[in-house]
Amino acid sequence: MKNRAHNNRIKSPAKTRGLGPRYRSAVYEERYVSKLWKINMNLKLSLILLPLILTSACSSPYKRSMPENYTGPSAYILDTIQMDGESKGDFFYLSEIDGQMVKNARSETYKYTQGKGMTMYPVEYSRQVPALQNNFKIVGRTGYAAPILTLTGTVYEVEGIIKFTPAADKTYQIKGLLSESSSSVWIEDMETKEIISNKIQVKGSSELGFFSK
Repeated sequence: MKNRAHNNRIKSPAKTRGLGPRYRSAVYEERYVSKLWKINMNLKLSLILLPLILTSACSSPYKRSMPENYTGPSAYILDTIQMDGESKGDFFYLSEIDGQMVKNARSETYKYTQGKGMTMYPVEYSRQVPALQNNFKIVGRTGYAAPILTLTGTVYEVEGIIKFTPAADKTYQIKGLLSESSSSVWIEDMETKEIISNKIQVKGSSELGFFSK
């Protein structure tokens, strides 16, 4: 019984040299079929995962600032940038509308500046928004042209939510101030300079830690 069980095991090529050609052929054929099966399974798995990978790569985290099919009155909100040299700037921008991320001056500047060395190319950005009451998340943050500058430089950040109803056909801008002693960000009427609601303010330093940059 032990010898029979031993003989039923698939032998390595070295152990099959003394056996007949028909037996060796069966062993090699079984291994060939097994290898083809593995290749086929890997190919099927790749075909299944490919659409998911492509969808993930092509999808954007940013949503439209105007609801789809909305035809009502609207307004405009502009981001602002205060450059400090060629590699650094303070960004004051709209980051979310009712919890949905939207494109902004910081995201577009980073996208345009990427791969261009230590020089920042600021992109002015504005978007149309519905003249409806919404929660607008606004941010003031220091930005740099390259990741290494961000890691080694000082980054201030202040953010908060302003709930208001933009007036139809009005233009607003996001303004702010970032410093070691105080940082603030707000929305103001571009024509009258009136501040909408209150300033979002941090008294004292709003510098981010290394792992928060």
